[in-house]
Amino acid sequence: MRRNNMRAGFTLIELLIVLAIIAALLSIVTPIALNAVRQATATKVATNMRNMAAAAQQYILIDKPSSVPTGNLLPTLIQQNYLSKMNNDESNDY
Repeated sequence: MRRNNMRAGFTLIELLIVLAIIAALLSIVTPIALNAVRQATATKVATNMRNMAAAAQQYILIDKPSSVPTGNLLPTLIQQNYLSKMNNDESNDY
């Protein structure tokens, strides 16, 4: 009778190669994913700012036609409201 000394499983070299391949793939994918998250955040901020400007404009023109501000006051008001909302949202982890 002959004994088979071969074990079923992976060698250390095979495991290290697989780990190296996974690390290389992660190093390629991570910057791409982070860039996508940054672009999504920038798009979300721009959309929120545009929606807030439209809402403020509608409020001023429809509800308060006699108190339309003169000059370039609207962007400042929108930015202040948005920044205070962003600070409140950062405290909520959702």
